[in-house]
Amino acid sequence: MQTLSASIRLGREKMGWSQEEVANKVATTKQWISLIERGVRLPSLDLLVKLHEVLVAVPIQEHDISLTEWLLKWVEEQASIKGKQNKKKIDDNTKKAIQTAIKRATNQLQPTIQSKGWRPGMPRLLTNFPEAFEPLTIICGDRREPQPRTRGDIFAYSVSIADLTFLLRLGLQDKATTIRSDKLFVCMDEEYLRREFGKTNLLVIGSTAVNFAARAINNYSIFRFNLGPEMNYWQKQLRELKVLNDPYILQVFWQMAQDPDNISPGLFEDKNLSSDQVKELTDMVKRLPQGEKVKYLMNEFRKPGYVDPADGVVHAQFTRQDNDFGVISLARNPFSDSTDYVCIMVGGIHGPGTAHALRALAEDNFKDHPYGGVIEVELDPFKAWPDRFEQAHWKWQTHKYTKVKLLANLQNAIEQDPPKTVFSRWTKEEIKDCANFVQSVSGEDKSYQP
Repeated sequence: MQTLSASIRLGREKMGWSQEEVANKVATTKQWISLIERGVRLPSLDLLVKLHEVLVAVPIQEHDISLTEWLLKWVEEQASIKGKQNKKKIDDNTKKAIQTAIKRATNQLQPTIQSKGWRPGMPRLLTNFPEAFEPLTIICGDRREPQPRTRGDIFAYSVSIADLTFLLRLGLQDKATTIRSDKLFVCMDEEYLRREFGKTNLLVIGSTAVNFAARAINNYSIFRFNLGPEMNYWQKQLRELKVLNDPYILQVFWQMAQDPDNISPGLFEDKNLSSDQVKELTDMVKRLPQGEKVKYLMNEFRKPGYVDPADGVVHAQFTRQDNDFGVISLARNPFSDSTDYVCIMVGGIHGPGTAHALRALAEDNFKDHPYGGVIEVELDPFKAWPDRFEQAHWKWQTHKYTKVKLLANLQNAIEQDPPKTVFSRWTKEEIKDCANFVQSVSGEDKSYQP
């Protein structure tokens, strides 16, 4: 079994840090880290926990060593030092008992550790991710059945597992994190959504084209997809079409929606639908934005363009073969009565944008982008697809900004009637709500006075 000293050394090497850098992070000396890595000295228990937090808190690979295993090694090596004097060794039963005790102790300490991460009134900014966002519920896109069974199967693309490539790098606490399907946000009523998601923070992964939850929170997000009001109206309608809870009627509606301008009377043969039901379905299809086909509607949800209130522009209106764009943004949790719970939206125009936006959430300290921003992903089109995707690089498209600058841009937009430029698709109430939200997550007065 690997020694504790080797585990510490390998952890440091995986992070790409020198002994001096690690020493600075845990408030000790380079010489002491060197002695520990060579097995000459054992760290104190306090230093051991600090080293584990720095070197292993964000998993790099599946075989990363847990804190429990580190602590067990520390106990064994402490006993080994004494064993050389007393001629005694720890037997297997004792090892198991020690391991069980350590696990029990760490589980008991976990709520205390989490409570130190955030408390009401403290800033809920991306600079404090992930500790300040527990408990956290991850909302992912889902598979869309070709023959729809629920409303969650229509008007959205299936998610790609590649979108979640860098999920494990976030270093989330397993006991404080759950994963749910985005289908809930179109299939379930408001009461259910408030009950299930009103007392948790949300991490919504994926664009508005693949994630119904992203559509639900987009208009509450600081940085957001540049959707027109007709798309927001249609999404609201889709949730309210209770008749589509019947799988049989849903499938007929879906067939009609493929080509709303050419609905054949033969489509209803042998369907056992009344004339009133046929009329109701036909009217629903006609309410599609501009009477367009399903493909047009779905593409509108992934149309390039991110509203960036910090830069005062709409970024990423065009993509090329060698690039993509993504957004990381704080958003108000519209299902919560408390401002203590918020959302994080992470989504790209295409798959690489989503995956590397998630990577940015794991890698960046957000000192210059505390509320989020837009990134550009640079791809090499001449590489094989797996390499092109995983070896891509990301960089900030949004310039450095401060809260003062962000609020100043929002105030200028509030004073315009109607709002112009980048805010032309926002209502005045949305702009005021955004300004209030910026202040609330900063731990300040939640009422913004322009």
